[in-house]
Amino acid sequence: MKTREIVAHHEAGHFVAAYFQGTVERIREVTIEPSGSTAGRINGEDPIGEDAAYSDLCRGIIELSAGYAAEILFDPSREDEAREGEDAMTSA
Repeated sequence: MKTREIVAHHEAGHFVAAYFQGTVERIREVTIEPSGSTAGRINGEDPIGEDAAYSDLCRGIIELSAGYAAEILFDPSREDEAREGEDAMTSA
């Protein structure tokens, strides 16, 4: 699978999770254009703000995890690679 296609699935996963959680209005832009150290990104309000309630935190975690879930859904052979990326993100 091509890198841009993987990035598109990843970013779409974030967007779809936000849509079904009713938080999509905070998203201003989704792109698969590389920028700095990222291959793609979603621009908008932070899903987990400083004064977030527990339910906001749960929705934010689901939204953040959905990128990796989408990668695996569309290409199951990427599960180990996607999990390594998720582990790196959560250990920071």
